[in-house]
Amino acid sequence: MSKSPSDASPRRSFVAVALVAVLGVAAALGVGLLMHPELPPLLADWSLRASTLTWLHTLGLDAVRPLLIGVFFVLSVALPTAAAWIAWRSDVPATAGRWVLLSAAAIALLHLASPPRWSSDAFLFAYYGKIQSVHHANPYALPGRAFARTCALPKFPHRAATPGRPCRADSHCPAPSRCLIDPFVPYQSWLEVRAAYGPAALGLFRALYVEIAPPEANVLLLRLVMALFFLLLVALTLQFRGVRAAAVLAWLPLGAEVSANGGHLEVLIGLALIGLLTAHRSRGSMVLLGLSAGLLAALKIHLGILA
Repeated sequence: MSKSPSDASPRRSFVAVALVAVLGVAAALGVGLLMHPELPPLLADWSLRASTLTWLHTLGLDAVRPLLIGVFFVLSVALPTAAAWIAWRSDVPATAGRWVLLSAAAIALLHLASPPRWSSDAFLFAYYGKIQSVHHANPYALPGRAFARTCALPKFPHRAATPGRPCRADSHCPAPSRCLIDPFVPYQSWLEVRAAYGPAALGLFRALYVEIAPPEANVLLLRLVMALFFLLLVALTLQFRGVRAAAVLAWLPLGAEVSANGGHLEVLIGLALIGLLTAHRSRGSMVLLGLSAGLLAALKIHLGILA
């Protein structure tokens, strides 16, 4: 059957709503450009942010920066939320799925373009990977503080010269290395706490850690992987629950924020929950049920108990 001219109108409307959602996330990027680094050094060393603040200072607009931050923050929440609400309440064309996926990819890229804004947990996750792959230690047994100072070359402070052996003074290190604070430490707020994540999570952190890369690059890699998992979750939601549910997941601010920007594991928990729901609906897929519940337990043990 040929498509009637009236079919184009809902499609155009849906594309417009998708663009509104993407613009809202672009506004969130504006927040990162303007905000004062209350979470140093997450934003302090971002050159684009420094250039923006210098430009505002040159124009004499320092006083209006808090107002601009507030406007951008409201837009970053209100626009994607409004887009998701419209998608849920409106007649959505069945062929709009590709626009959901494209907008979700654009949103993820925008979040990746900004350093983590609200949480430094991604640095903790990468640090867990370093503790395992470089120091060959167990994050369940030792807190991050155990390797806060290690022997390394000043030019490459992220590369331990004596893996597994923390230091207290330069005399403990082979020349020309020195006893330096691990570059992950300034980002940490959980150095005294042992790992609270499951073995699957720690295994993922270890697999993703690249020894020759600095902390920022390792965190970017982790966030990129979580962003890909986020897109997979949107695609599966589109497949099993339809365009409306996928649009809500893709456009509500929380999903891409915690995965692509914050590098958190909730997107993997979402994938496991989809497995549980699919197993429940199929009435007999005990293998899928067991794998999904096992993944929840391996990510965070208390979630596996609830499953």
